[in-house]
Amino acid sequence: MQGKAILRAIPLLLFLLWGLLWWSNGALMRAVGLASDDEVAVGWSLAMETLLWLAGAALFNQFMRYVVYDRVVAHAVGGPVPEVLKALTSVLVYLLVATLIVGLVYERSVTAFLAALGASGVVLGFALRSLIADVFTGLAITLD
Repeated sequence: MQGKAILRAIPLLLFLLWGLLWWSNGALMRAVGLASDDEVAVGWSLAMETLLWLAGAALFNQFMRYVVYDRVVAHAVGGPVPEVLKALTSVLVYLLVATLIVGLVYERSVTAFLAALGASGVVLGFALRSLIADVFTGLAITLD
């Protein structure tokens, strides 16, 4: 049980590390010797911002899983929430964060990324049409 608590604390540690490096504005990196020139400092800053977004997504997913689904929704429904719903929420959060990272951190156009994501979603939807229908039928039967 303590191992899970430590794993849940890793995103918080990444937040603290990012905040420390951001606050020092590269002075700490230069003092330690991680960034001797501006190009390395910019690369390090981009990597830390990416980790910040991913840590935020992990914290949000943990909040949704342990607080919203396992406490609020499970109490309202009167039973456990299906894992499919939790996994779907997690995938959507990470896709949104990947889009935000491409657009905000790396300052690239997200149009091509969203077009590729949409096209792959359509292809997967057609390929898994019967499986998806069976899953939702099973969920409907379970909820009834």
